[in-house]
Amino acid sequence: METSIESDERSSSEHVNEFVKDLIHGLEARLRRAGVEPGLVSEVISLALFRLAPRVNTTLERYLSGDVYAQAIWKSVLIDTLRTEGAQRGSGFSGKRRILRLSEIGSHDAVSSESVELEAQLLLREALEQLSSKERTDLCRFFIGGFNMCEISKMNGESHTTVGRRVRRATARARRTLESL
Repeated sequence: METSIESDERSSSEHVNEFVKDLIHGLEARLRRAGVEPGLVSEVISLALFRLAPRVNTTLERYLSGDVYAQAIWKSVLIDTLRTEGAQRGSGFSGKRRILRLSEIGSHDAVSSESVELEAQLLLREALEQLSSKERTDLCRFFIGGFNMCEISKMNGESHTTVGRRVRRATARARRTLESL
């Protein structure tokens, strides 16, 4: 016959297993959507699990599920993994191998150009995902395609004031999103 303590331990263990399973699935999905190569995905997941292990109980109390936790940490763990890999490959300052310290994280010479570029792509993707399809399309046509408001309005079949208003609002929303990240 099972005691209540054994039942609680089994329930807690199942909860941890479910949380970890959700975390792994959530990280894989987000990283693949961001275009991260499979080998790096496994490195990021390993680092996330390594960080989770010593504080599993507090993390379980703080986050509703592993997927919610994955949403909160995926970018920082990816960036840390890229920085570590860059340091191990010798892409640090002067080409010498070195591990980054927390005080150096903001330093441009300590961060590989690959990690900076990926971080910028991730931030931009996050900001664009917050916009509606029309806002995203018009914003890209204006800033990337180089079209003016009149050209975009003809493409959309809308007035140029409507397009201009949408581009200004989308730019402001994207800027607010980037500032909050």
